[in-house]
Amino acid sequence: MHLDESALSEFVRLAEPLAIPLQKRYRIDIRRKELCWSLREPAAAEIGDLLFRQEELTGDIFDLFDHRSPHYFERRGAELADRLHAASLTV
Repeated sequence: MHLDESALSEFVRLAEPLAIPLQKRYRIDIRRKELCWSLREPAAAEIGDLLFRQEELTGDIFDLFDHRSPHYFERRGAELADRLHAASLTV
């Protein structure tokens, strides 16, 4: 069992334009001695498509974890709950 490469590449394709650093939004125009900043924001459909792919990949990752290490998240959650419970008793 492994992650679907086409779904992963589609996620990267959708995410890259939305995850550019702020520095890359600046454009220096030396001739006019201006610093311009792009105000382009992603469209709702772009964000929706990315979130859809993100939800799919998250489910695939959870399935992969569960396949390779059954009940990993349940054990980890129980361990954290025990720690929280122990910490609450010492307050």
